[in-house]
Order: sequence, then structure tokens, then C-alpha cells
Amino acid sequence: MITVACVNWRNYLGYGQLYVDTLRASVARHLKYPHRFEVIEDANGPDGCELDGWWVKLALFQPGRFKGRVLYLDLDSVIVGQLDELVENKGIIDMHDWGWDAHHLNSSVMVWDAGEHERIFTGYKPAVGRFFCVGGDQEWITQVGGWEPLPKQTVRSYRYHSMKAVQPGCSVVTMHGHPKPHEITDGWVPQHWRID
Repeated sequence: MITVACVNWRNYLGYGQLYVDTLRASVARHLKYPHRFEVIEDANGPDGCELDGWWVKLALFQPGRFKGRVLYLDLDSVIVGQLDELVENKGIIDMHDWGWDAHHLNSSVMVWDAGEHERIFTGYKPAVGRFFCVGGDQEWITQVGGWEPLPKQTVRSYRYHSMKAVQPGCSVVTMHGHPKPHEITDGWVPQHWRID
């Protein structure tokens, strides 16, 4: 059983439930493996620590939260192809694969086995992390390290690679920055970002 996880903190963009429902439906269409869909939100967020905003994503690595293989997807991910290859390969997005000079990690899509990478949660100190990691959770996850890159073509950026069309071999398009999926009414995005 695979856990597919997402974070809807403070009602994402004012459209939190729409984004959760759309992602859940998209995963169901594109993942052949049995899975449970779990949402970290205000009611079941991390206990006993000071996480808010994008830092809530660190709670994904709280010891004991999940079992087995975990696939994390940002709420604004657009699923465009089968997810099976993703869940069969543990890893994270390496921005070097997107043309960056540095090997900076992007946490929009992550795959790991429960119990791995727990230092992301246990080693984080808010007073220190928020001062030194001005780039947020992704900078902290990059500092902690220990990840392999996901298969290069499976996750692409809308802004960098996919504004006109989905690239061959792509399973997930990340919509970091703007526009967001609900703001796009033409082209390929509405064909994939849907509940039915």
C-alpha cells in the first residue's frame, strides 16, 4: 500500500478543498498501485513544534507518521501521465536537471520509504532554520541531503518546460510560482487538472 500525501495548510490559496479533490482524482486516474491519500492540514498538523507555511512540509518526515512507500505531491501539481515509475523510484527533483548550475533540491515531488530522511523533521530548529534557510523548506532539505534524483523526464516545471505542451515521458508538471492551475483556462492544463 502506497501513501500519497499532500499539504493543505490554511486553505491553500482560498481553494484548498478544490485542489485536494482535484489531486486525489488525478492520482486515482494515474496510479495503478493500491494507495491511500492523506492530507496534512490544520486539524492533523505536526504536534509540539513551531511549523507554519511552507515549513509544514517538514512534518512529512515526522517519525511514525507514515508506513511503507510515500509519494508526496504539492497541491498545485498537474498529473499528466502514469505515476507508476515515480513510486518505483525513490528520490526528489534535482534542479540541476532543470538547467540550474547547482544541485538544489525542489520538494514539489518526493518519493521515499517511511523512516528515511527523518532528520529533516527532527533536526530542524525554527529559530535557526528560518534565519539561515531563507529559501524555505527546500533549502533546508537540500542542506540535509541524502536524496537521489527522480528520473529526469518524469517531473517537469510548467514555467521552465511545459507552457506550450507536455514533454514526452512526463508524469507530473509542477506549477511553482504563477500561474496556478485554477487560473489557466486554455491549453493543455484544464484537460488534465480536473476532478472527473
